[in-house]
Amino acid sequence: MVRLTGIEFWPKWPGAAPLLGGTYVEPDVVLRFEVGEPAEPYTIIVEAKYERGGEGGQYGEQWAREWIACGAEPDEASRHRVLLAVGGLLGSREVTVDRLTPAIGRMKQTLGVPGDEEILTCAAGWADILAVVAEDARTEADLGRRLVLEDIVEGLGLHGYLRLLMFDDLLPLFEALNGDFERSLRAIGRLDGAGAAMPAGPPDLPTLGPPASMMSFSGLDRLLPLTAGPGDFPRLETSSCLPIPDVPQP
Repeated sequence: MVRLTGIEFWPKWPGAAPLLGGTYVEPDVVLRFEVGEPAEPYTIIVEAKYERGGEGGQYGEQWAREWIACGAEPDEASRHRVLLAVGGLLGSREVTVDRLTPAIGRMKQTLGVPGDEEILTCAAGWADILAVVAEDARTEADLGRRLVLEDIVEGLGLHGYLRLLMFDDLLPLFEALNGDFERSLRAIGRLDGAGAAMPAGPPDLPTLGPPASMMSFSGLDRLLPLTAGPGDFPRLETSSCLPIPDVPQP
């Protein structure tokens, strides 16, 4: 039993200001849940970072300040806390958590912050978020919710995160739609019609297919951050492509 009870964007937490140099702390998003029966209150502190060319962006001091500040707020003191880092990972999710979580304990000890609560942290990349949202968008029955999920998928695509479908994924989708070819196309690429496989490109580029630096690739479903600009091939998620060097333009 899990129930979302509140969402707060950029809250300002002043409770630990005397300990933290006199400033408030401002995480990106705070999610409040009731979990289990009887219900236990949980607060998830979300710190989101834009990717910076593989350099990461999450850092331990910020995790520690947010953890300590949350515990100093009167409304949060009795709640379980979880810190969720999204994006800006230091390599993998596991490495990020293992490297940055100890900073919370060290800062608590340095500042003399009381309490021996369990420090719960986790991390996710933007591709992880895309995987969940894309699957929910595919299976959501409510039209309004599905459109919101599809907007999120499109937004992530504008920043280079695209879900690549392999050819062996297409047949189950087609069969699930009772052989309706046009509906199948819309399901895998949100196309306007059966003949609109790709919008027309600039005059010096072919109308259909990826650029010369891309090629078809068969294999398992994969999620790749691509470097193409947001307006280059907005329907690229319907293809399965990997960059290869020095391929002549057809």
